[in-house]
Amino acid sequence: MEIKEIGKEGLVERISKLFEEENGGAHAAFSGYGTASSLGGRGLSASVLLMEGVDFDLVYFPLNYLGFKTVTSAVAGIYGSGGKPVHLSLVLGVSQRFQVEDVEFFMRGVSEACHFYGVNLSFFDLTSSLTGFAISATSFGESAYSAGQKASPGELICVTGDLGAAYMGLQLMVREKKAFDATIDFHPDFGGREYLLERQLKPALPVPVLKALGESRVQLSFLSVLRSGLSDALVRMSRVSGVGCRIYEKSLPIDFQTFRMSEDFGLDPSLAAMHGGEDYQFLFTVPLTDKERIDALSGVTAIGFTTETSEGLSLVGRSGGTTPIRPDNYATKD
Repeated sequence: MEIKEIGKEGLVERISKLFEEENGGAHAAFSGYGTASSLGGRGLSASVLLMEGVDFDLVYFPLNYLGFKTVTSAVAGIYGSGGKPVHLSLVLGVSQRFQVEDVEFFMRGVSEACHFYGVNLSFFDLTSSLTGFAISATSFGESAYSAGQKASPGELICVTGDLGAAYMGLQLMVREKKAFDATIDFHPDFGGREYLLERQLKPALPVPVLKALGESRVQLSFLSVLRSGLSDALVRMSRVSGVGCRIYEKSLPIDFQTFRMSEDFGLDPSLAAMHGGEDYQFLFTVPLTDKERIDALSGVTAIGFTTETSEGLSLVGRSGGTTPIRPDNYATKD
């Protein structure tokens, strides 16, 4: 069904009913005029803008997965500020090539993610687009976790989960797309690489680990979400906190599939872990006195420690040599 057959208001009403059906009868009061609820003095907000052809390619990106990833990207900033997301505002720019069913498919992914994160979609609107599919999402939340804003020298640097899988999943899809474009009868084979594809197409923040950190009474002195790569996050931590760091290559948590895919591409897996991006894991620092509590938690890895800012940022290789850490440099094995 073409969108013009029912109009914008008709499609918004269909999406409202979809959310009402999939969220236990809770009515989503969508409107083309208004904003998400104000959360008062403790309120937090975070916004993302995603453009087709720049941030995603619909040749290999299913719309329902894109909906889920949109919510993950929008709420990441709230969690990275020690908060809990409550509301989501979403505006879509849609060109004439998309059907009503396409928008509904995208919104089913949004609905799944809202349920996963416990977020209410309080504002939804549509507008026309001449450049394909465009997404503007803003999340609103409130302070929930005890987390400081600055790291201090001599603290542990930790990450959740593993690193580099999303980047290698993207490389895999780009490679298969090139083969698809060059061959008429082509059937991509992703067997044994499902984890990499999931981490790229449908990433979910490890919220249970964050809750476990709170329950263990670990004092987070700095908290951030890894979206543009570990190296980028470390540089930002250094600028905000006025510290340096030493990261140990042997401690970087890298999944087996990431290792194998890196070998297929002739890449150093540490490159993917340091610079790949879109991991949607947490980076945080804690006092050394919390090391035993960190060691007891599943899904958390200590990868280094903070230093005085004069010592700079460095990656210690497996043989002991060091490489300066910058967002745009590629660490090589020594």
